[in-house]
Amino acid sequence: MEDNQPTTAEEQTTEHDTAPADQASEKQQDTFDRAYVEKLRKEAAKYRNQAKELEPLAQKMRELEESKKTDLEKAHERIAQLEAEKAAANTQAVRAKVAAANGVPVDLLPAQGDEEALTSAAQALVAWAKKQAPEKKSMPESNAVGSDSDISDRDAIARQILGV
Repeated sequence: MEDNQPTTAEEQTTEHDTAPADQASEKQQDTFDRAYVEKLRKEAAKYRNQAKELEPLAQKMRELEESKKTDLEKAHERIAQLEAEKAAANTQAVRAKVAAANGVPVDLLPAQGDEEALTSAAQALVAWAKKQAPEKKSMPESNAVGSDSDISDRDAIARQILGV
């Protein structure tokens, strides 16, 4: 005899009774699964509809963030521009200061550089200019009476006429 087959009548009826119950259970489980799946489908459809409704709002939000980003980028560009203008103004002020201190025209100084570099450039220009300038010839001194004495005589005559 095989161990797998029921030997008594009781065991056979019990086995037959459980078979329909198992089939009913499977049908119920199948129905439950269908109901559960249907519920999940409805829920998924609801979320899809919500996502479709929210998409325009999300797009507007992205556009606002993009416009803010653009404003931020514009602000950064403006800051960079102002910093460049400030640096140029500072350089121009330093050039003017060094030129005035050394007696050199501003146009002859380098366009860029710190105060020390500009000062050394100005001093080099002054030294170069002194080398290039012709020597001034002094007038010989003379003890001769010249036109200066006539001027003083004319002044004396004018005072006499005017009574001063």
